[in-house]
Amino acid sequence: SLIEHISGNIAQIDIEANKKEVYQNILMSLYNYSPAKIYNIEKFLLEDAFEENNDEKISRLSNLMLQGALISANYTEASTLLHNILSRLEKPTLIVDGAVNTKFLLLSLINIEILFNIGEFGQCVETAKDILTILKPNLIDKIKPASFSTNLFVGHLMETFRLAAFAKLFLMDNEIEEFLELIKSALDTDLPDKECILAIKDFISGKNYQTGNVECATPFAKVVYLILQEFENNATNYNVFAQNIYQAKLLAADIHQKQLEIFCEILIANSYANINCLQK
Repeated sequence: SLIEHISGNIAQIDIEANKKEVYQNILMSLYNYSPAKIYNIEKFLLEDAFEENNDEKISRLSNLMLQGALISANYTEASTLLHNILSRLEKPTLIVDGAVNTKFLLLSLINIEILFNIGEFGQCVETAKDILTILKPNLIDKIKPASFSTNLFVGHLMETFRLAAFAKLFLMDNEIEEFLELIKSALDTDLPDKECILAIKDFISGKNYQTGNVECATPFAKVVYLILQEFENNATNYNVFAQNIYQAKLLAADIHQKQLEIFCEILIANSYANINCLQK
């Protein structure tokens, strides 16, 4: 706003350069804290970088915007931004000169999250398989980012592969157990939500499902088990079903599982529709 009131003896090109510098400073100060609020600034700078055909700037800005898109669950935008980065990598492959390309691996993990959330389940599974094929327990410390502890990185890998396992489940194929074993082989430990995924598989197949020790389950699995329990006990008792699923929805929101939260909302809406409570 102040720049717009600068006296006319300054060249327009210099004013525009000043604007960009202010935008850049705001961006670098705030992108970690309020990605949604600075999106228009980022978009302006990215369009400018494309006009300049500046690959380094395009990649850097796309990376910053990608973080914001993931935080705000804007996965369609995230897909475009990831493409901006991948298409400018010098060697966009998992293996380079016989070693794991850590940068491409990390971007591939992000790609799994994006593919899952835009419904590209087949590609999501294939991308995960590509990573699991080259991943081995003794490689974890070598490929993890310097800012990650080993436990944190393994947790990140597990969270991502859980999405791929659910994608496999949604595809309704018969190889979910083999895929879970592939994860165990790559990381030398079972996927924490393995029992939860197998319980859903059995439930939708009309079989008796096993929850294992619910107290030791992950927060995600506990929400799923609550939903399964309501299907089993209160599927036609629509008021009770909706009220209990609402509790599951709150739990899903607490652990930032947006897709699970929306699924609960759909179940609640369906319950009230069945008893003609259309306003609810």
